[in-house]
This record gives sequence, structure tokens and C-alpha cells, in this order.
Amino acid sequence: MSKNKKKKKAIRVVFNLIFILMAIFSAFYIISYTNVFEVREVEVLGHKKMDENEILNLSGVISGENLIFINNDTIAKRVEKGIFVKTVEVSKRLPNTLRIQITERTVGAQVKTGEETTLIDFEGVAIEHDNAPHDDLFMIEAIGLTQVTLGEPIHLKNEEFDFNKIVELVYYITINDFDYVSKIEITEDAVYAFTNNDVIVKLNHNADMRYQILFTREIINDRINSNQSLNGLIDFTKGEHPVYFELDNSEVRFEE
Repeated sequence: MSKNKKKKKAIRVVFNLIFILMAIFSAFYIISYTNVFEVREVEVLGHKKMDENEILNLSGVISGENLIFINNDTIAKRVEKGIFVKTVEVSKRLPNTLRIQITERTVGAQVKTGEETTLIDFEGVAIEHDNAPHDDLFMIEAIGLTQVTLGEPIHLKNEEFDFNKIVELVYYITINDFDYVSKIEITEDAVYAFTNNDVIVKLNHNADMRYQILFTREIINDRINSNQSLNGLIDFTKGEHPVYFELDNSEVRFEE
């Protein structure tokens, strides 16, 4: 290759490098020092119970902020602190729009914790307090036995019981319309299911409680078909097979 060709090639390389550097500098200048990518609109989608301004305040996004430099994950983590927020997805629509798509928590059951009732979703998260029970929601009674912080999962003070397992049982009862079960009660040392047939069920928390609820229905139906009394307690904690106690004995067992 001749000296002239080498010189021309070197000039082209330098020229291309200068052109690339100028393009990069221009892009950086436009992004950083002009209003081309400043936030002019924040779209909030998926909210029903929450107010849009509440979500905007949680996000911390300021009108005029540079959209390019906004971190989507940071915004999502801020919005997730909202009590009713289940999931958040943040995306950008260049040049000027930030979109916040949320999924809200929905009330699935209620927990009586004392004087007030706490509404929860089926993940066991406390959503709001209410003074009056709701007839259309399944009731869990755990008076004086729970630790409640709105926006966080409820925890039982007795760590031997897993509240999530109980919520899963309530979800199972609810979606299958097992209306023969009227409520769940948690005491200091046991978990009980109450039925509309005056039968109390002492559940084995360490076993499959869904199976126990189904077995309870069979026991109740068998006793109805054989014209037997239904005032009693079915105890699943005494071994492999449930034990049925008549009313007098069940009252003693329940008090214990």
C-alpha cells in the first residue's frame, strides 16, 4: 500500500472517530441539557381503590424530571409501599411519558382481632381496619393472638401456627362455596372450624386441613342420613382417624 493510500485511510479513520465523538456528545447534550426527554405526563393505570395522587406521591416522580435517568425499579419499590398495592410495573414511553401499572389487593376474608375487624387478602396481608364485621366475608377469629400492621402479612403470636396455612384453607373453603363452614377460630393452642350444623371441628394444623374439611362434610352427611345428633365436636388431633364427641364431652374439650 502506497504512502498516499495509508495517509488517506488514516484521515478517514480520524474523521470517522471525530464524527462518532461528536454524535455521542450531541446525544449526551440533548439528553442532559435540553427538555426533549423531560417528564410531562405520568400515566397511572389499574387503580380503583387508591387515589391517583396517592400513587404519584408514592412514586416520587417530579414533572420535568429527565425520563432517561429515571430508574424503573426504584419507582416500583416506592409505589409497592402502598397498602393496597399488590404488584407494580413501571415503563417509559419516549420521549415524555412514564407509565405506572398497578394491581391492587382485593379483600378476601376478615380477621377479628379484638374490638375491630381487619380485612385481608388471600395472601394474608392486612388491608384495612373496620369496626363492623362483613356478612359476605369469611370470618377468622384470633382475638388477642395476632400482630397486625396494615400492608403487611398478619402473624400469629403463637409461632407454632402458620397463619398462611389458615388463609390458604379459607381460600379453599371460599372458592369451593363450602358454606357449611361458618368460621375459623384460632385459640392459644388449637384451630377450630365451626359449621352451620352445630358441629365444631378441631383441626390438626400439622396435617392437610383441606382434607379434614372435606371429611367433616362426609361425617355430617352420614350422621344426618342415619338420624344421629349433630351437636358435638370432631377432633382430628387424636390420631389417624377423627374422633366424634357428643355435646357434653365436646363442650369440655372445647373449653380445654
